[in-house]
Amino acid sequence: MTLQAERQLIITSLIRANKTVSVDDLSKRFNVSFNTIRRDLDALERQGILRRTQGGAILVEFGQFAQPFHVRKAEYSEEKAAIGRVAARLVTENDIIIIDAGTTAQQVAKNLGHLQHVTILTNSLEVANDLLVHANITVIPCGGVLRPTSRSMVGIPAEQFFSQFHADKAFIGVGGISLETGLTNPNIHETAVKKKMIEAAKEVIVVADHHKFERVSLSPIAPITAVHKIVTDNKTPAVIIKNLENLGIEVIVA
Repeated sequence: MTLQAERQLIITSLIRANKTVSVDDLSKRFNVSFNTIRRDLDALERQGILRRTQGGAILVEFGQFAQPFHVRKAEYSEEKAAIGRVAARLVTENDIIIIDAGTTAQQVAKNLGHLQHVTILTNSLEVANDLLVHANITVIPCGGVLRPTSRSMVGIPAEQFFSQFHADKAFIGVGGISLETGLTNPNIHETAVKKKMIEAAKEVIVVADHHKFERVSLSPIAPITAVHKIVTDNKTPAVIIKNLENLGIEVIVA
């Protein structure tokens, strides 16, 4: 009989290869009970790797599992850098802002060093590290459980942290944007923190490159109507931009 950690690693490999697994097949493969396999699948679902279905599970986002931070950082890097430069112009001196964890949101932080008397609340280790050298900016990182894949803090301490503040603006990264489904994210633990960030801010600004549009991830963050502005790159289709503007959302193209 395999150990729990070993089973879950094998299940992760199987579902990435086959896109789907069944409780029955896994039970026979590992010679364990259905309930044991269900608990394994529940644990992997909480990690954002799979989505439970009747009798088994499917791979989250049709094969798009969470990649390491440095891998995601390299993807669409030019677009993310442009988005960060433009989004940073929305911050003014004396602002209190929230910057979400994520490779695009980090680019916003990289362009704020010249501002005076800005306070930044964040759950991102990368954002906090980038702004550490700027004495003119106050950085308040939250507590919580470290999630290495996104280099972010999640969990109840992080959620409670953002619940006790009010911010002028929140810069939010997402896994997907859809007019019908709204903002979604592949990891449920990050989603809970993003929800609190949105609740704490007067203005919600989503930073997302073109490939995030018309995608739906595992976990709902907020309806599209919760967004005030979206900063994206010039590869986002004009029809999508028009539809968003018709809903009263300002779309800024970098």
